[in-house]
Amino acid sequence: MAGNSLNLVDMVNGYLTGDIGNKLSSLLGESKEKTQLGIEAAVPGLLAGLDNTASTPGGAQRLASAIDSSDSGVLSNLSSIFGKTTGFGSGALGSILGAGGLSELTGNIGRTSGLSSNGITTLLGVVAPIVMGVLKRVKQSRGLDAAGISNLLSSQRENIAEAMPEGMSTGEPSYAREPIGGVADEPYRPRPVRTEDVRTEPRKSALSWILPLALLALLAGLIWNWASRSPVRASREEKSVAQETVRRGTSLDALKAKYSSAIHEAEQEGVQISSMTEQDGKLLIRGTAPSTAAVERFRELIKRTNPNMDDVLVNLSVKS
Repeated sequence: MAGNSLNLVDMVNGYLTGDIGNKLSSLLGESKEKTQLGIEAAVPGLLAGLDNTASTPGGAQRLASAIDSSDSGVLSNLSSIFGKTTGFGSGALGSILGAGGLSELTGNIGRTSGLSSNGITTLLGVVAPIVMGVLKRVKQSRGLDAAGISNLLSSQRENIAEAMPEGMSTGEPSYAREPIGGVADEPYRPRPVRTEDVRTEPRKSALSWILPLALLALLAGLIWNWASRSPVRASREEKSVAQETVRRGTSLDALKAKYSSAIHEAEQEGVQISSMTEQDGKLLIRGTAPSTAAVERFRELIKRTNPNMDDVLVNLSVKS
């Protein structure tokens, strides 16, 4: 099968070391350690996303066309990438992976590296051209068509899985990890009732003193339960609030990542975003725009990712 004699992950990583890694760290404004974590997540994550795209005939053809349109010359002049890092940030990468695939990729990179949504967009603007350049060189050297690209990427699944940071998932069965321990829980089996466990009914003459004691014990139990319920309930409520806060934070990050390309392009056209918050499960974007046309342009950019705009609200005021 094509691809067994090479390792695409190693080929791409070979271009992201030394001075290039340092320049990327400076571009992101992040530490070298955090930048490296982002690279280690972005390279196999992006290749896995491309493999998923190429798994269907239509996706393979779309990817092959994108590879043919890419510039493999950047591999000979990597410094040129830093002058056009938005090349894959304005919808091109999203059109290849799909909105869901791009959102999953950016979310995985963010959780693994701790980079911001803007940092992830910039990182992919550097990594994606290198990945596409490597694929173009391999495609040309081996004379691959769309089906050949699909076979090439599928042959790399073991290399991609090995390069994945721990805890990062591609959403594909090919990269699923084995369950810890590998043994399913044993089904519940009721314990046989033994003769010594069967209690005989007390004699009627004993009821005169057993019944009052039982009532007292029940009353004491009710009092203790009432006294201890408040702190337990408060603890549960605090836990629920914390869980809801984490959920909202994760949801907000996912929505920011989903529309990061549209936001970035709108900012290039003069739109100023003042805040991005969650409201009723939707991303609420507030800011100002230089004109009404800019507002409408921003909405069109949003609709590229989600034509229904059912999970995003845009509230832009026009500067006078």
